[in-house]
Amino acid sequence: MSAMFAHEAHQPIASLINYADGLKLYLKGKSEDPLVQEALSEISTQADRLSKIIQRVRTYAKRQHHEVKKENLSEIIDRALVSFRRSSISTGVDVEVKAPVTANLLADALELELLIVNLLKNAAAACRDSQDKIINVQLSEATNEWMLSVSDHGQVISDKLLSQLSHPTKSLSDGLGLGLSICRLIAESHGGKLTFKPNTPKGLVVTLHLPKVNEEN
Repeated sequence: MSAMFAHEAHQPIASLINYADGLKLYLKGKSEDPLVQEALSEISTQADRLSKIIQRVRTYAKRQHHEVKKENLSEIIDRALVSFRRSSISTGVDVEVKAPVTANLLADALELELLIVNLLKNAAAACRDSQDKIINVQLSEATNEWMLSVSDHGQVISDKLLSQLSHPTKSLSDGLGLGLSICRLIAESHGGKLTFKPNTPKGLVVTLHLPKVNEEN
């Protein structure tokens, strides 16, 4: 199924990129409209990003291992925030970020970006009906790991719901649990894990634990 999806989706995405690039060339030198140019650039950027995601699906279908290299987690967070803010679910939601300038680790940057975007969207969905539409993102460090926490101020988290989040078998209501099984797999493939705890006085704190890069290597 993954292979079929990747194969069928690749061609229309490639055509979308080609049409956008063709329009850029056609409009070059003419009376340029900045809004049109910006829209075409955004179409190309997002189509290229989707193409990369499709290529990643292909590697999963072929059961290929992902390639990791030294990355800066803080930069990955920045890219995830840009992607999140382009989504409609981010409307009216403030995101407060505290992170060091540099946070090195070995990672597949696209996978971690998708994971973080998913956590942000879950948090936004959870606080949809809350007066406190604030998401706190904090990156801290311990001796051997980075800890990225995404906190919302949504519903009160019961012990039952916390247990369901910790062992997700399907998506849960109110945006909670959406894609968490996939997020868990991505975290574990990077040698990390996801943990959950109630926020105070309400809401949820999801923490992504990831090993630091060994700078001596």
